[in-house]
Amino acid sequence: MVNWIWFVEKKVDEWLGLGKEPDEKEVWNVGFALGSPSKKKDYVLSRYNDVFNRYVQKQCWEDVEKRICIYSWNPRAYKRYFPVAFNANGTILLFTEPGKVEIISYPITRAQDLGVRGVNIPEDREVVEASWRIDGWQINFYYDPILKKWMASTKYVLHNMRWEKRRLEMGEYGEVINPYVETALKIAESNGLLDKLRGFEKWTFTFVLIGPEPAITKPLPPDPDHYEDYKLYLVGARRDTGELIGPSKIKEIIDYPHVPVVEVKGKSVEDLVRTAKNTLNYRSMFIRFSGDPENPLIIEVPSKYYAEAMNVKYFSDPKSIVVLASEGLGDKAVELVYEGLRKDAEELVKLYGSLEKLVEDKLFSESLREVISSLGYRGLVGELESARRKNTPKRFAKKLAATICSDKVLGQAVGELRSLVEKLKEIQ
Repeated sequence: MVNWIWFVEKKVDEWLGLGKEPDEKEVWNVGFALGSPSKKKDYVLSRYNDVFNRYVQKQCWEDVEKRICIYSWNPRAYKRYFPVAFNANGTILLFTEPGKVEIISYPITRAQDLGVRGVNIPEDREVVEASWRIDGWQINFYYDPILKKWMASTKYVLHNMRWEKRRLEMGEYGEVINPYVETALKIAESNGLLDKLRGFEKWTFTFVLIGPEPAITKPLPPDPDHYEDYKLYLVGARRDTGELIGPSKIKEIIDYPHVPVVEVKGKSVEDLVRTAKNTLNYRSMFIRFSGDPENPLIIEVPSKYYAEAMNVKYFSDPKSIVVLASEGLGDKAVELVYEGLRKDAEELVKLYGSLEKLVEDKLFSESLREVISSLGYRGLVGELESARRKNTPKRFAKKLAATICSDKVLGQAVGELRSLVEKLKEIQ
């Protein structure tokens, strides 16, 4: 079993805490784990400081006898992928004395985002499984050897930590102050999940916590007193051997609701990627490929439309409605809107269709330029000139409608788009 964060922290702790002088092979291995192989110890230590200051967040609680740290990828850092980065997904380590480092929680391997530089679909590996990403918050369950009971963490902080206005608040170890963790623990206590985890004390289980609104809409943190409004879905597990168990196999081990599994038999990778990109119902799809059973290649394929669909469903956002309409998904957008506002949504979609046709017919009309200038939106005239050079009227219509509808309520957007369409119809 090789958790790369544990491997690096243990070796560096031995070098600095015990004064151990490593050989070149050990130094190279640590550098490799940090994404920059080298036989020079000073260079590798510099890289270590760079990784754990810029890319990997390390939040620790300590007393005179021990230090417990949780590791996650810094959400403000560019996405990069190297061995340590794959395990920066909520790994928890216990430090008790120099050179003695123990893994407490070893969550699922971090997926690689398709579209990030260097991330491509492999041609020489088979698809093992695929699953949908339910849009919530990652919760890791593990047996805590200090507290002698099952405990949970988020991907970013321990149970006794929470963020308050960008400041990390910390309680005593064992005191649950994190609202996501407290909510998850209450669910687990009430539905018998903790009983199901007995006998798996050396394992780590990863769940997703789902609330009334998806995480992408950035709702307020959960209220643990209303834990009944939330649900936990099993994503995967890590055996005590380090083997990663995905959602298609975990159901054979523990009887608990899991994330939706995608049937991969008879489907090409291209089919799966196309399905993932075009869905309105899920944030993304995880595709796992054959290879390393501990830290396999998992590629996350994001939906092109999910964010807009959720803005429509929960906020009746007119800008998102026209964006979906521009992709031929206007009817789907209308279905997502709150019933009391659907007539406005239907009209907005129809108006967008009219706008698109009018722009296509009158793209090179000087009167169109005058109307656009009169709207007063900065940059639209430049967008029009670009559309004329490239002959992309539909792209301009989308930009025009999105600009008009931005930061407006649905009824107001309908009125302004209707007024624009009427002006364009007057152009000869």
